[in-house]
Amino acid sequence: MKKRLAVLCAAFLVAGGGGRALADNAAILNEIQPLKERIEELEQKLEEQEALAKKQAAKTEKAIGEKIEEALEERFATLEIHGGAILYYQGSQVHQLNGENADCPSGAGFTVDLELTWKPSQPLFDDGHFYVRIHAGDGTGADRGGQPNNPVSVLLANLNTIADDNTDGNDTGLNLLEAHYTHEFFDKTLNLTAGKAEILLFLDGNAFANCEKNQFVGKPFVNNSVLDSESEYTPLIGAEVKPMELLALSVVGTTTSRPYVEGTPLENTAKSKYDNVFSTPFLGAQATVSPKFGETEGNYRFY
Repeated sequence: MKKRLAVLCAAFLVAGGGGRALADNAAILNEIQPLKERIEELEQKLEEQEALAKKQAAKTEKAIGEKIEEALEERFATLEIHGGAILYYQGSQVHQLNGENADCPSGAGFTVDLELTWKPSQPLFDDGHFYVRIHAGDGTGADRGGQPNNPVSVLLANLNTIADDNTDGNDTGLNLLEAHYTHEFFDKTLNLTAGKAEILLFLDGNAFANCEKNQFVGKPFVNNSVLDSESEYTPLIGAEVKPMELLALSVVGTTTSRPYVEGTPLENTAKSKYDNVFSTPFLGAQATVSPKFGETEGNYRFY
């Protein structure tokens, strides 16, 4: 009987101890759960702070870059640099020209242009900019003359507008084609330009056919042949006024060497394009009407 009582007491003690252990484990788990949630919350906040810090660093870096850019612009103004190069080949099969035997005038050529636009930082030039174009190139393709068996006096085609500014004697030196300053007035409704440029800067403008490099190559499609024959890079002054979106008026005056008077009664008036700048200048004016019909638009020029 005593043994049974002892066994029962021991059983009760074990059961009581196990119950307390389970209770202690449950209490520990209850204490751990808030700690775990707190740790997860802190980790989330830490990730948010890291993301915010990265964003702030990016903003700071951008702000520093903008400040440096502003400081450089304020100190040295704005300089834009553009450039391009073209390598081309023209082929033509010719046997006789004007009854004379002629070699095939086929040939290759290249052009390289570097364009610089500078906007000074001085308040006086806030609405103005300087423009410079430097050119190098050689070869006139099938338009060339003067070959051993190719009469110089024969014009083959003269259609390769790309080669207009090139030499044809293995002369690849740099040539300052354009250098002029433009100033805008009255919210860009009036601009004045002075320097070395072409008359085509103010006459015969066309958004779709004025670039021989990426639009048309043939002369008749680039500019009016009459104007093109008088176009030289010479001292020039011109102005354009645009009183409304529909209308633009331009005037231009430039010196000319009168390149096509040879063999005419005016032959004695030929001169260097830098001599007697105000003697027999080229003068031009243009009115451009730009109407829109629905989704279409166009330019009608009178010059």
